[in-house]
Amino acid sequence: MKKIELELFRFDIQTDYLPYYTKINRMIDEDATLADLLEEIKENVFAYTYDAYGFKINDVVVFDFELKIVSLYKKFGSTWKIEPLNPHLVIKDLAINPESFLKKVEVLREYGLKQDDKFILSFLPYAYATPLSVENKEYLTEAFFVIAYSLYQKNKNKDLLKLIANFENGIFNAQNLETYLYPQDSKIDDYICQFQKDILEECFEGDIQKFKNYLTKSLLKE
Repeated sequence: MKKIELELFRFDIQTDYLPYYTKINRMIDEDATLADLLEEIKENVFAYTYDAYGFKINDVVVFDFELKIVSLYKKFGSTWKIEPLNPHLVIKDLAINPESFLKKVEVLREYGLKQDDKFILSFLPYAYATPLSVENKEYLTEAFFVIAYSLYQKNKNKDLLKLIANFENGIFNAQNLETYLYPQDSKIDDYICQFQKDILEECFEGDIQKFKNYLTKSLLKE
């Protein structure tokens, strides 16, 4: 058995003015799953709400509800602060409104994206993992970049590169996603890194080429 001290984010858009936290302690079998723990929380904290897209434990995104408690205990220790993917989008407790992400990705339909919302929402755990993606609502997000990367591999639409390479909110601001996921997974970061290289090689906009020259000179100095 493992004793876990939980600090649970609480907010109901229908009734609450500000979010608050509820603290509870639970003893749970280490062979139990995260889903089991969530069900215990629901039994002890009336109508506690979460959704299938995951949430954050100590600022790290988890979205595999079959993870064993023993594994999570090794990662996070005995004190867990449980929060939504993005507190600015909360409907109730850990459940968030995905519409802003869907709306953001909608622009990719102009470049040939055909997948439905179910496909797009499968990337939601990656959409608000990094601090920048939560703090800046204009930032395209790492999830956006990997969807765009998959699209670019299919149609090689050079106009898409201009959108992604936006220096203010685009791919060159991307943060290391692996740091903010558990279990850690580098594949999204690998895709983003490759997309950055593709943009530098295949986008001939003046600002992009100036940036490429700057990077080249910086590497030569090293």
